[in-house]
This record gives sequence, structure tokens and C-alpha cells, in this order.
Amino acid sequence: MEEQSNQNASKRHLVFYILIAVTLVVIAILAAILFKSPASESGKEAEDQITDTEKSINMRERISDPITDNKYGFAFNTASHFHLSWEAKNLSTKTIKYCSYKVLVYNRVGDIIYSKTYTLTGPFEPGDILGVVNDVIVSGDFTPSSGDLDDFHKIEISEITLEYMDGSKEHGRYGFSTENTYKIGGY
Repeated sequence: MEEQSNQNASKRHLVFYILIAVTLVVIAILAAILFKSPASESGKEAEDQITDTEKSINMRERISDPITDNKYGFAFNTASHFHLSWEAKNLSTKTIKYCSYKVLVYNRVGDIIYSKTYTLTGPFEPGDILGVVNDVIVSGDFTPSSGDLDDFHKIEISEITLEYMDGSKEHGRYGFSTENTYKIGGY
């Protein structure tokens, strides 16, 4: 009798432990559903934005490094215009119809104080040079958060989207930055 009582107690303990394990698994599943991480959602959104004709790639495989360091930089003029110079080569095997590039400007402590996407219109054949020289990207009506254009410390071309003449698109990280400044009217 005592042996049967011990067996019943062991069965009750086993059932109790199984119920605890199942409860913990259910709680973990519910927590995962209810508390999705924002990073995974934004990654999903970015993934959804890439269509069948647009691939995400490393843009350094399609657009060369800036051709010369002294031509990749920024400058200011007396009218408080912010100029960008950047030239690179089409490394792809296709003719580029449009090249959209995102410009980020950072202050001295690494905060982004300006962000905008610009578009170059081709056609740019394979091997052609594309880019901008002394292009005004920010005019006097823009004031960075500090109110001083001297806060422009570093510029980056962070990402590029290429649309080819055949209608296909590629998007990806380019990631070249510089603190190189030059004088307006020359390098």
C-alpha cells in the first residue's frame, strides 16, 4: 500500500512538472508574439520594399571608390551654400539610367544633422564616370540643428540605388565618407 502511495505521489509530481514546462513554453510563445522587436519589423519592412526587379547588393561592386580623394569632399561659399564633389566609375556591366545616392552630413560628435537623397540622370555606360562636382546640396535656407554651418564635419554617401536602362534596379550600401574640404572654384 505504501509502495502504491509513493507511485501515485511520483505520478503527481511528474504531471506537475509537465504542466509547469508546458506553461513556460506557452508563456514564451505568447511573449514572442506580443513583444516583437522593432529591429526585426524594420528589417522585414526593408525586405518588403525590395521588389523582384530590385536587388540589395554591396554597391562597391557596381560603383567604384571615389576616383581621387581630393575630388571627394565638401566646401562652403560665402552665400552659405554647402557643395559636394564626388566622382566614381560605373563598374556594372549595364547602362545606368538613374543613380540615386543618399547623402548624410555629420557634426563633430557624429550626429547626423542632414540627410537627403539626390538623383543623377544617365545614361552612364559601363566604365563611364558619374558624379557631381561642386554641386550645391544645401543652400542658405537650411540651418543644421546647431544653427551653424561650421558644424558640418563629415559627409557620407551612405547608400545608392541604381536603375538600369533594362528596367531592373539594385540598391545597397556604399558607405564612403570624408572630412575632406576643398576651396570653391578649384581643388
